[in-house]
Amino acid sequence: MTEQKATNVHWHEGDITRADRNRLLGQKGATVWFTGLSGSGKSTIAVALEGVLHDQGNLVYRLDGDNVRMGINKNLGFSADDRKENIRRIGEVAKLFVDAGVIVLSSFISPYREDRDVVRKLHEDAGMDFIEVFVDCDLAEAEKRDPKGLYKKARAGEIKNFTGIDDPYEPPIEPELVLKTDAMTLADEVTSLLELLRKRGILRPNMVKPHGSEELRPLFVYDTARHHSLIGEAASLPALVLNSAAAANAVMLGAGYFNPLPGFMNLADATSVTEKLQTTSGLFWPVPIVNIAKKVDAIRGARRIALEDPNVEGNPVLAIMNVEAIEPVSQLQLEQMARAIFGTLDRKHPGVSTFLGLGNFVISGPIEVLNFSYFQSDFPDTFRTAVEIRNEIAERGWRKVVAFQTRNPMHRAHEELCRMAKDAVGADGIVVHMLLGKLKEGDIPAPVRDACIRKMAEIYFPANTVMVTGYGFDMLYAGPREAVLHAIFRQNMGATHFIVGRDHAGVGSYYGPFDAQAIFDTQVPKDALAIQIFRADNTAYSKKLGRVVMMRDAPDHGPGDFINLSGTAVREMLSQGIAPPPEFSRPEVARILMEYYQSAESSGTRPARGRPSS
Repeated sequence: MTEQKATNVHWHEGDITRADRNRLLGQKGATVWFTGLSGSGKSTIAVALEGVLHDQGNLVYRLDGDNVRMGINKNLGFSADDRKENIRRIGEVAKLFVDAGVIVLSSFISPYREDRDVVRKLHEDAGMDFIEVFVDCDLAEAEKRDPKGLYKKARAGEIKNFTGIDDPYEPPIEPELVLKTDAMTLADEVTSLLELLRKRGILRPNMVKPHGSEELRPLFVYDTARHHSLIGEAASLPALVLNSAAAANAVMLGAGYFNPLPGFMNLADATSVTEKLQTTSGLFWPVPIVNIAKKVDAIRGARRIALEDPNVEGNPVLAIMNVEAIEPVSQLQLEQMARAIFGTLDRKHPGVSTFLGLGNFVISGPIEVLNFSYFQSDFPDTFRTAVEIRNEIAERGWRKVVAFQTRNPMHRAHEELCRMAKDAVGADGIVVHMLLGKLKEGDIPAPVRDACIRKMAEIYFPANTVMVTGYGFDMLYAGPREAVLHAIFRQNMGATHFIVGRDHAGVGSYYGPFDAQAIFDTQVPKDALAIQIFRADNTAYSKKLGRVVMMRDAPDHGPGDFINLSGTAVREMLSQGIAPPPEFSRPEVARILMEYYQSAESSGTRPARGRPSS
């Protein structure tokens, strides 16, 4: 009954893969196949598990023996051939559900081992998870239960070919799980199943909640019809070309990193955030997320405007905004905010210089984001939204996740710091999360950093322990305040721990070496964030110990006991084609950097930002 009768048929592949669907759902499709005697408890367990999985946010569907025989298999009886075909059809249906990313709970007596093995092979040949659960119940106990009165009828001869009476049941030889229902409670059975599903990476982990809300609320418009409608509307709206800082804010809002903000802050919220680290409604937030412009004549009086991208040729529409207010902001107000954010008014500070040059009008209101600027096209393998990272963390089955912020290539010290943090907190994985937006002159471009980090992760970390990703934002160089912002959006992307090291998000000598750690003690309320901070010291290779250590963990060391090179010295070596010592930089990483520096030198260009200014 299983031969292919139709000819000239071919499987048609679509553009959306199973992995895409799994990522969308934040889970991994699988078939959990409950097998056992009638009355053993298969359906009872499946119903209980279905309820728990649903409540935990997993998409699950239950296929039950009786239910299926009332529909797709209503033309089948209980002969050996019909039983075989019954299981074959169910196996094919379950496979389709799994391909769609659904967790399938199949409750069937499925008495013949050969038939179950066919279904297993069907799944495993397609790279799908098949989990056989033997619901083990003694025949006498099952007959005693007899919830449908079927054993009684079988004993009386009213039902023929009844499993366990006049037809055999062949128990699994090596099932993934055995549930002895005459010795276990239903709660224990469900707990055992959940544990198995977590170990197999099937379930959506109990992830850290986003900041300020139960669910992540990205402002990107995912609904196709709504997206097309807004694109059409934009052509008739007054338009404002954003500056790069505001465009980066829009990208972060769209990607869900700045959850739960609905859009750009007004002057009152921006002032409150800079003074009190909270909005006027009480939401904890460390830096103002604002749209400041120099000229507003073209949008004055408009209720809805199109926000145009300054970083893409032609200035395409980046977002649509409902304008709630256009407020003048004085130079004094800007300076007060800048001092609070950056701790200085020195115009040599790149963050201060940028902020004070944005303009004198604050335009506030909710936005709907239509694209992610140049980040998706320029960095297709690296740029990820908070939604996508959350879903991949779930797909990988990670429960504890360490996030590492970087705007530089990763040398041995960075690599080992990530490893130390992972081991210290017992994390399942590390998300290396690199900034892809604008930096200051002299920093390594994002594509070079990306290549270095990917090579390091590929060679020196075990499989399924590191995700290399990036986000679309311009560096603020705001030191402590920016460290807190980094923690918030790492929580929003699903990280449970965040590494804050020496001089985090700093520049020059504007901040103390550990100010970015101290702010979490002095200005962040105890319950404001769910993410935990991993406080790191300087890391360097110890000549005495023969490994990278945090300097605070080697109190008997002097400066000469470490291999420590200044950034200037490293750049000079790389420019001359000299690889730094392997204790400082992995040779594969050094090669990529030497090629970059030598190319920059030969062309007469200086290492600069990842994308030109607009």
